[in-house]
Amino acid sequence: MTQAQKRKTSLKADRFTESVIREMTRVALQYGAVNLAQGFPDFPCPPQLKRAACEAIESDNNQYAITWGDRLLKLRSIQRVSQSNLR
Repeated sequence: MTQAQKRKTSLKADRFTESVIREMTRVALQYGAVNLAQGFPDFPCPPQLKRAACEAIESDNNQYAITWGDRLLKLRSIQRVSQSNLR
C-alpha cells in the first residue's frame, strides 16, 4: 500500500498544527502552573453577565469587535471610571 493510499486526510489538512492556546493549556497542566491562555473559572458566572450574553445573542450581536475596541463599551468604561474616581 502506498503512502497516498494510507492517507486519511488531505495534504492541506496535514499542515494544521495544535493551537498555541491548547499547547499552553497542556503545558500548564503538565507543570501544575496557572493557565493564562484559556479561561477555566472556578466560580459561577454572574447573573447579569448571563442576561447580557443572552440579550446579545438574541439581538444577533455576534461579531467580534474591531481591533481598537467597541465604541460603546469604551464610552461606558470611561464614564464608569470617571464616576468612581479610579484614575
